[in-house]
Amino acid sequence: MRIRGTCFLLSIVGIWRVAAQDDVVIRTTTSLVEVRVVAEDKRGKPVADLKKSDFQILDNGRPQSIRLFAAYRGPGAVTTPKPANEEQSESSSPTPSDYALILLDWLNTAYGNRIFVQEKVLQLLKDYQPRQRLAVFVLSRNNPRLLCDFTYDRDLLTYMVSRLSLDWEDKLGPSRDESPFEGRGARGGQTPQADMAREAALNKAARQTVDTSVAFEKIADHMLHVPGRKALLWVTTGIPMVIGGSYYSAFIESAFGRLNKADTAIYSIDSRGLSLTPPMDSLYEFARRTGGEIFYNRNDLDKCMRTALEDMAVSYTLGFHMPEDAKPGLHELHVRLNRPGINLRYRESYDPAATVR
Repeated sequence: MRIRGTCFLLSIVGIWRVAAQDDVVIRTTTSLVEVRVVAEDKRGKPVADLKKSDFQILDNGRPQSIRLFAAYRGPGAVTTPKPANEEQSESSSPTPSDYALILLDWLNTAYGNRIFVQEKVLQLLKDYQPRQRLAVFVLSRNNPRLLCDFTYDRDLLTYMVSRLSLDWEDKLGPSRDESPFEGRGARGGQTPQADMAREAALNKAARQTVDTSVAFEKIADHMLHVPGRKALLWVTTGIPMVIGGSYYSAFIESAFGRLNKADTAIYSIDSRGLSLTPPMDSLYEFARRTGGEIFYNRNDLDKCMRTALEDMAVSYTLGFHMPEDAKPGLHELHVRLNRPGINLRYRESYDPAATVR
């Protein structure tokens, strides 16, 4: 089918258009819940020899029968014969996500790091041909927009990213190397100016956390309209999850739920490159709770993005029929393995309303 290559501008509060509309798959009604799982050993290397009998999947703590099992062993792997009594498919070809979105988070990235990030995205597009349709979204306070819709066209993506303005926000941007909360008077007490600065910093952090969480919800709603598992590469410094002693759960937990409902995994990429300070907790949490991965303290952001795009080359798909008495709302997923020493990554929940379609 012809891939729609037209780029357009779109506000985050606007109405999303279904990407690559000609390619959307219309499915018959089904209650099959699919969970894509990545298995890694203690060194972070993919484990490619697992079988259906190695897995157990639980829906809200209740074990479910695995009705679908697909193993993607990676390039050059030898497939094994399918047992006659087992619903299983094997593939030796890499099968990463069909759709991936690069989120350039200017709202939470200092101006100098934006230049660095832009260069690395252009390097990725020059050196690597993604198997997925790629889209690019830019998050900023005044002009959040879809820079380019899903496409295979690297030239188009390169053109749009190269023309991207870096000046949409305060050039100073957020910084983790200087604290706005410090400032002492001559006698050791807090000055009124320091109190005002601290209050302003808290308000700014709260706005950024709320705006970013809402952006994740809107992107997830958009991703819900395209089939399969999706990858979201979040290039950012991160957001505070606890501000002034309060966890912004109403916004952050809602974002987690929407992302998992849309089967979208977050790959957090620290936009600072090499840094003496650790990444913010939000980079870990968004990756962990959606089945993605975190990349930090690295200057080769282009290679980080490529690794994220290739993450599902060795993976497993488990499927079970949604229980007939499934209650509305998010259902918690747990996948267990009967082999020790292996780490599993997968989305933490699903929504029955998004499963039946």
